[in-house]
Amino acid sequence: MPVYNAEVRGLPVLEATLASIEASREYCLKHYPYADQLSLDIVLVDDASSDATAAYLHNWASQRPHVHVVTQPTNQGVAAARNAGVAQNQAQAFFFCDADDRYLEPHILTGVQYLNRPLDPNLANPIYRLLGSYPAAVKTAIHMADPIHPYLARAD
Repeated sequence: MPVYNAEVRGLPVLEATLASIEASREYCLKHYPYADQLSLDIVLVDDASSDATAAYLHNWASQRPHVHVVTQPTNQGVAAARNAGVAQNQAQAFFFCDADDRYLEPHILTGVQYLNRPLDPNLANPIYRLLGSYPAAVKTAIHMADPIHPYLARAD
């Protein structure tokens, strides 16, 4: 999660975001039947904040072994911060979040369940559809044929 000068928006906004991610992580570990096979790490990237954001992130991470902080030497923007976070991790999947977003409790569990669901061999009826055709592009939105959980449908 990229973070830059969190004191400007107020640390309570960042604290609420981190608490929501932590709650969603714990919910997934409690409800996913193969939770013992998951490594649900949280990667926070300080994008060269000029305030006390880096110290806050390091303090928060010091109490949680599954949280890692990456510090950018210069401010490079949100995309570069995300890429730096991905480069520091060997995970098979990533869930992205901004410092002012909120995860609902079932967010990570729902994503893990969809990622581990077998693909439908009937390609005419896939469980999700990617709009358009862009070779070598990474899509960040998935349009699923199945209904979305009401909590996730309301999440922005």
